Amino acid sequence: MASYVFNENSSFIHTFKHQISDLVVTISDPIQAKSMENLLIDIYSKIFALLTNLKCLDLDLDADDIYHFRRSLLWNLRSTTCFSSNIVHLRIKMHNFDDCLRLLNGRLSQLHTFIITLDFIYDTWHGTNRHSLKKINNLNTLFKLTCFSLCVYFSTHEFESLVVPLLRRMSNLEKLTLSISVRERNSFIDGTYLHKYVLSQMPHLHTFTFDIVTVIVRNNQQYKPSSDDIQRTFIEKGYHVDCYVDYDDITLDRCHVYSLPFNMKHIHDITHSFPGATVTENFTRNTTRMNCAKLKHIDFYHKRGIVPSKNFCLYFPLLYHDNCK
Repeated sequence: MASYVFNENSSFIHTFKHQISDLVVTISDPIQAKSMENLLIDIYSKIFALLTNLKCLDLDLDADDIYHFRRSLLWNLRSTTCFSSNIVHLRIKMHNFDDCLRLLNGRLSQLHTFIITLDFIYDTWHGTNRHSLKKINNLNTLFKLTCFSLCVYFSTHEFESLVVPLLRRMSNLEKLTLSISVRERNSFIDGTYLHKYVLSQMPHLHTFTFDIVTVIVRNNQQYKPSSDDIQRTFIEKGYHVDCYVDYDDITLDRCHVYSLPFNMKHIHDITHSFPGATVTENFTRNTTRMNCAKLKHIDFYHKRGIVPSKNFCLYFPLLYHDNCK
């Protein structure tokens, strides 16, 4: 249906090609992963090419927790694919950081709001070409970008080498959303680190929403920060957060810190240390329930010690059913 509608010979395009300025495309029907990739590539390329006056585009993959693409959607496509000098607002689902960088590499010159969901930063499972990331990672400052949201489902060890340099190019950001899980570090990501290497480069920033996990930390130091220590580094910078830390053994440490109120649809894996039951009075506190009303997906890290109470699914009304069994 979508391929038929977004066709240069369709009556829809013929009638509205120059009139549509705002468009929301929602794909909610279950489709095989390979077919979904081909469908999205087709839709992405045709929408940008055919709707000449488009300014705001929301490509909503309603089941984006289910579909994880096998490859970059823009790999080997012409640089004119997904090109527009008019679009100022874009929400889109892509595969990896390669796709993100390509979209920011001059294709969307007027973009001021960019909301992107990725499966990976660098996909080790399917052999993403890491050299391609370096080729398209220019150093131009993204002056027009004032709102940026990056949500990545699978963990990465490329945070410092890829994500931080991109964020530092966004000097005029006013709103930043960051949902990411980072592995193989020798220290937790805390408020001090983020301020020094990222936020200090954004003098106009007034809203920072985040859900950050640091996992598999090779912590050889005798001092191991507590959740209170991590929270304090954010509170000192004016952020309201919650945090918990797991020290499972000598080499495996994990920290999960997130901003409050929590208004994302997805939260990174939680463990038995998750303070939600305490904060929410065992998922019965009405004032706090509003914070998680949008949450649609929760994964349990190793599923140890998590026993949802009878009010758990009432507290998370949009949660996928398999978490409420």
